[in-house]
Amino acid sequence: MKLIYTLFLLIASTTAFSQIVELDATFGNNGKVHTGFGTSQNKASAVAVQSDGKIIVGGSAYTANTNNSWQNDSENSVLVRYNVDGGIDSTFGYNGIVMNDVYQFYNAEDWQTSVYSIKILSNGKFLTYGKAQLNYGQQTLLVQYNSNGSIDTSFGNNGQVTINSVPVVGATSLLIQPDNKIVALGVEYLQPSPGVYISKFVLERFNDDGSIDSTFATVGRVVTEFAFGYNTPLSIALQADGKIVAVGSTPNNRFAIARYTTNGLLDNTFDTDGKVTTSFGAGTNSFAKFVRVDSNGKIMVAGGMHNSTSNIYSAAFARYNTNGSLDISFDGDGLATNPISATDSSVNFISVVDQTDGKFLIISSADPYESYYSAVDFVTRRYNADGTTDLSFGVNGKVITIIQPGFNNAKNIAVQSDGKILVVGHSRPLELIFNNTPYEFNVIRYNNNGTLDTTFDNDGIAKTNFESTNDECTILLAQPDGKHIAIGSKIYLEPNNTFHKDIALARYTNEGSLDSTFGNAGKVVSVFGQNLNYINNAVLQPDGKIVISNTTSYFGAPTYSYELIRYNSNGSLDSTYGTNGKVVTEFDTKSLLAQRDGK
Repeated sequence: MKLIYTLFLLIASTTAFSQIVELDATFGNNGKVHTGFGTSQNKASAVAVQSDGKIIVGGSAYTANTNNSWQNDSENSVLVRYNVDGGIDSTFGYNGIVMNDVYQFYNAEDWQTSVYSIKILSNGKFLTYGKAQLNYGQQTLLVQYNSNGSIDTSFGNNGQVTINSVPVVGATSLLIQPDNKIVALGVEYLQPSPGVYISKFVLERFNDDGSIDSTFATVGRVVTEFAFGYNTPLSIALQADGKIVAVGSTPNNRFAIARYTTNGLLDNTFDTDGKVTTSFGAGTNSFAKFVRVDSNGKIMVAGGMHNSTSNIYSAAFARYNTNGSLDISFDGDGLATNPISATDSSVNFISVVDQTDGKFLIISSADPYESYYSAVDFVTRRYNADGTTDLSFGVNGKVITIIQPGFNNAKNIAVQSDGKILVVGHSRPLELIFNNTPYEFNVIRYNNNGTLDTTFDNDGIAKTNFESTNDECTILLAQPDGKHIAIGSKIYLEPNNTFHKDIALARYTNEGSLDSTFGNAGKVVSVFGQNLNYINNAVLQPDGKIVISNTTSYFGAPTYSYELIRYNSNGSLDSTYGTNGKVVTEFDTKSLLAQRDGK
């Protein structure tokens, strides 16, 4: 943040002298360059496809705390746009990536944000839905972006709207009406008495500029309860007549369906009170994960079910008439189930999406018995419109994909207009599951029959990692040849909570790209054993060597040491200087000068 504040002061000063200051568009990306020195916890959880076939994937990555860079990393929203062939679209954000700490203007140090859903708007802009979390409190967050990945500041408060509800994880927690009004689904948690907790469905509607739609329900907000306890919403859909259907589960684990009028009131033409609950039989727990309204007005709901007697998990489907009654023309009683596995201790139905032909795609994860930390894979299943297994998909209706031998977690799914299927999530090796090993950001594309689409990033799988931005630059040196060297610290926290600040250098060409002749692809990181390094100053000698003054200490120790360190012009330590490139001094050096004779 020091760099940002300095830049603000510089702009203010030049404005006072009536000078025009412009970023040099020939340098880096529109005058800006950023470089990280490590990896991050990368998790993909949302996906949407533009009309031109480009794919926007959203999720989170751990980045520096923007108020105090020395603090632990924080989870921040991230977006990546891929071209049709799976390559990253460099015209989007910064080299294809947008990473936002959208809560920084609140001056709150520990906000965590993530993207759960993405909706493409008719004007090319797009809207993200996700969480904003501070400590143990969560709120639903909407952020609107321009088509190039910049935040649309005309929307809400500097591009964002905060909703007083907890977000729902899923692809259909957000819908855009034909009049461009926005309906968001959320959860309201309440504590009516000490030690008693309940939750309710929440729907809020906003105008296209992010302002609350006061014509909807009570000042833009409607809260629904099916029974006392945990009422959990999971999906919404829009009928052709403008009515809104929300589904989820009741406190006693049954399908819960509510229908609202266009003005946000419960629709009393739907089972007389606007609400329907459905059980799949004695000893079963079920939850609705997805809803669609067919062209004939019938409501199709898909989700999961567990039979506590047989301990079998099943895909579950229910179809309702427009008045809320079960449609007995669907499987005889309006209900259909399809067993998944009798060998898993638990199955999590993560996301459901429908195809234009009426078929359903479901992604899930499963934990084998007695093997909680065993390998978990991306699993995608397809069902016909009547709930039976689609045997034309994969092997017996199922596709299993292993990104890394270990932990693979699919989080969302989408279907392209050409029928190809996108699944997003993250993965990491199983043997490192207990360590602070970064997750890998994954996007998979399948052909309509479930085979990997090898035209997408050559093998059907795009793997993306983001460099942690929890690094700070302290000194910038300009070389006579137009190259420049940034010097600072790489900051990270080990799994044992040991804090590190290692010396980091990067050299750039005159055009702003990393200089591959310097260090490792333009970057150097020096680890000298002690944990914390504070760069005081640096100087460039006539022969191109770099001298740094540094204050260092062990993590948690009260004492400091002082040293000078010299690097060769290629970034390697100069072994002819002091002891292995380092001279220890008795004082804290704050300023350096390079004489012409090299002293």
